[in-house]
Amino acid sequence: MNSTKDKDSGQVTILVLAITLSILSLVPIVGSIAEVAIAQHRLNNLADFAALAGGQELEFAPESACDVARNFVQSQSKANAYCEVENAQIYVRLKQPVSNVAVRRLIPELTGISRAGISTDVTN
Repeated sequence: MNSTKDKDSGQVTILVLAITLSILSLVPIVGSIAEVAIAQHRLNNLADFAALAGGQELEFAPESACDVARNFVQSQSKANAYCEVENAQIYVRLKQPVSNVAVRRLIPELTGISRAGISTDVTN
């Protein structure tokens, strides 16, 4: 006589193997998402630093503030820098294509935006 135990033998192994393969197939997806998230964070940091670099020029040479911000970006990255000075504020926007080919279809480019300016003394 065949017992039920003999018929079910090996099913747990196949189930564990299927679950393991499913989890392992998610690793590249999670890695790609993490890579894009890190690139976005770095681009935001670069935009912040570029705005601060340009913001230092606002008080004494506002016409060169955007040049300083663009030069800073070019020295650190291949991102495209767009800059505008308005009312003692510098606005910096960076655009950079996504380097991961698999994610590029969903997210073609990353954008980092920042601003800096001259603080005003508010006393009451």
